Amino acid sequence: MKKLLLFASLTFAVAGFSQSEITHFMGNTQITGGDDGFSARGYYRGTFESAPDESATGPNATWDFSGVVFEQMESYSNALPTDAEIANYPECNFVSTGYDMETSAEVGKLYAKFFNVGEFVILGNTLDVLSLTFSGDGASVGQFPMSYESTSSDVVSGTFVYSGPQGDFNGDFTGTMTSTYDAYGTIDYVLENTETSASVNRLSVVLNLTFGTADFPSAGTLMQTSNYYYDGNGFWPSIRSVKSHFMVPLLSIDQTTTYLEKSTDALLSTPETVANALSVYPNPVKDILRISGISGNIQASIFDVNGRLMLNQQINSNGIDLSSLQNGIYLVKVSDDTGTTTQKVVKQ
Repeated sequence: MKKLLLFASLTFAVAGFSQSEITHFMGNTQITGGDDGFSARGYYRGTFESAPDESATGPNATWDFSGVVFEQMESYSNALPTDAEIANYPECNFVSTGYDMETSAEVGKLYAKFFNVGEFVILGNTLDVLSLTFSGDGASVGQFPMSYESTSSDVVSGTFVYSGPQGDFNGDFTGTMTSTYDAYGTIDYVLENTETSASVNRLSVVLNLTFGTADFPSAGTLMQTSNYYYDGNGFWPSIRSVKSHFMVPLLSIDQTTTYLEKSTDALLSTPETVANALSVYPNPVKDILRISGISGNIQASIFDVNGRLMLNQQINSNGIDLSSLQNGIYLVKVSDDTGTTTQKVVKQ
């Protein structure tokens, strides 16, 4: 049964490569009013004959995903909760919605407590088959930015609703969730017939749950390992995998599944802008950020990673001076007569 990886997951050896912080778990809430690559991201679903070996941990690890075919498009978009969602999850300030790009159908939501920095706490999720609502303080993924070898362990509990081919039932669950920044190194993959090796940092999230009903306190179990591979400045994982084993003996359910996804290389922008290839360069940039593919009047807005507007101006030439900004990661939103694009840049 079709599910997107993010919601199902509720969850090289290169000389000179060193680990960096993992800044975000899965992007920001929307801060610029458009699909910007920070608050929205496209992915390709992977198919394979044999699942990749992900057992390598520690420094300078290598992972080979070259046997995976990434093709079916999906997307995720983050936003603030509606009033109805706040009523169900009072502490929620982060809602991530998954879409099937072929049908534009919404396929699931994840509710969390997070605002750009600090602790990412999962409050619940809705799916076509299994939905979870965490009680108490929720399920903590950990503090972001996250440093190498950081570990977060949480005892979790809550309620669940299952609706599948074997029937419908609901009840309570208890268990643990452990998140560890356990490795960094190189990952090999093929996307659009191009072989690529990328330097990545890995976050591994292990979720173990026991499900129960009033009549059967230990009706089933879920054992799940989700691996998130981030590039050096990635707000979203570049590649992610979820391996799950779901068992409910009374319903003859014994399912083992593996889901894989690869993010698109381009940020999400308005279709008109993509078609006209409006772009900014160089990246990283030291002073003057150039703009190509322009048409007519240009408006440029520069945001920091917390959504603060740092610069906003009309551009009469093909560049904007960033020399007054401190070094770091910024979001550059550029609009012309054909549309808008938002791209991440690194100021050095």
